[in-house]
Amino acid sequence: MSRIAAFKVGFFGLAMCIVSNAASADATFQTLYAFTGGNDGGSPQSGLIMDAAGNLYGTTPLGGASSMGTLFKLAPDGTFILLHTFKGGRDGATPTGAALTLDGHGTIYGLTQAGGVANGGTAYRYRNGKLKILHSFGVGNDVAWPQSGLLMQPDGSLVGVTSYGGGSACTSGCGAIFKLAADGTETILHAFAGGTGDGSYPTGTPVRDLAGNLYGTTYYGGQANKGTVYRIAPDNTASVVYSFANPASNPYQGLTFDKHGNLFGTTAEMYGSFTGAVFEINTSNQESIVFNLAQGPGWGFGLTSLLPDGKGNLYGTVRDGGGNQACNIGTGCGAVVALDPRGQQITVLHAFGGSDGMTPYSGVVADGHGNFYGTTMAGGANNAGTIFKISTGTK
Repeated sequence: MSRIAAFKVGFFGLAMCIVSNAASADATFQTLYAFTGGNDGGSPQSGLIMDAAGNLYGTTPLGGASSMGTLFKLAPDGTFILLHTFKGGRDGATPTGAALTLDGHGTIYGLTQAGGVANGGTAYRYRNGKLKILHSFGVGNDVAWPQSGLLMQPDGSLVGVTSYGGGSACTSGCGAIFKLAADGTETILHAFAGGTGDGSYPTGTPVRDLAGNLYGTTYYGGQANKGTVYRIAPDNTASVVYSFANPASNPYQGLTFDKHGNLFGTTAEMYGSFTGAVFEINTSNQESIVFNLAQGPGWGFGLTSLLPDGKGNLYGTVRDGGGNQACNIGTGCGAVVALDPRGQQITVLHAFGGSDGMTPYSGVVADGHGNFYGTTMAGGANNAGTIFKISTGTK
């Protein structure tokens, strides 16, 4: 089955996170919450998820009663609710920067980069007011230090990636893709070998097509040691879809599909410098550069994971740039942007100035009514980050 045909169910399954109209520069911005850096947490790096009632959920890697991160909820009326404070040890610490996963029953799944039995991170479940650790990474020969979110598969299992463990070609392992059953039982789907083969140090949450193939990126490895796009077949056979070389290299935020089955992602480098790019891998596994950040308001490192809409536009954030002169950092404190891949145009929906937030570290989520939601790592009233909303006025 082709990626085009295989993608259809996966794409529409993201309906809660997809918008249906082209980007508009006439967007209105609102700060929904400013973190204090105390018991409520601080410096959020994770994206947000939204449930059917409009509640937003996310994590912070800092703050909380034990200063090891928090899990929070923001209600539609602006009420902030602290769901869990991570304590370290078996409980986990430093929730990962990737977005949480929400199932159809209101259960939240996520990862921490540290803590657990062996301080290799944890996978957890939050349900009915209680957090349960499903798996502690790093015990014995296990992989460790998860670097993604969790992808929920049709059978209820969860898939993610780690930066430690896997192939012996790397001193501490080249990373791996793991699967967790509902009871937390772990299966290693693929251990990366590094070198010119399948890549090393996987980044971003894998995506899945209808045929059951998993796609993702590695930061290093491949023919030029500049990263790869990989595919894991249902029988766990791994193959390299594309090996990066100049001009764009070192993908670091995972992938997203458009409605035609083309893959889009972002790189950390362009022509060997830390000026990223947006790339496309079409259904024939050919790469093209959609946008060079040096030519737009982003100017530097930090284009996040991308959110597609029904008309081919992509939405995300840049960690610096944006052009807001109220910000004293370079060419801006970051921005929320919309990309038109076919016209190779970028639209700034909002450029942060510091008081309204700065340095957005993750992508955005949309409610289907022209509203986008996200977090900034810094800025705001307490310089501990914010939760924001952008309304484009389109549906």
